[in-house]
Amino acid sequence: MLVISSKVDKNTLPVPVVVVDVPPGKKHLEAKVTKAWIHIHKHYLEDFDFFYRCDTDVYVVVENLLDYLKDQDPAQAHYFGHRFDSFTSGGPGMLLSREALRRMVTHEKFPRCMKEKWKSEYMCVFQ
Repeated sequence: MLVISSKVDKNTLPVPVVVVDVPPGKKHLEAKVTKAWIHIHKHYLEDFDFFYRCDTDVYVVVENLLDYLKDQDPAQAHYFGHRFDSFTSGGPGMLLSREALRRMVTHEKFPRCMKEKWKSEYMCVFQ
């Protein structure tokens, strides 16, 4: 688990916290998420098979998630999440395989397209 924040909070969980230089608040969420994915790509891409992003109010049964992923190949570009008409919902969670994360962050449209209103990070480069 890795927490991405725009400030250091002494009351966070005892897990690594990456502070990104983005003002706090929903108004700057796209910039925070963009910087988070870039950081994860740079520092953790080869360390994990899948990357799950969700908001702080999400409950995940990790055993079920791992069971679901056991037959998935992280070398293939997999996206798992809920897609609305023109965007994916990041709140309840979105999961990317290693290859999907690599393709997303190195795509020529990323992070420029994150500035488009209501676009998620994955949808902005793979729609």
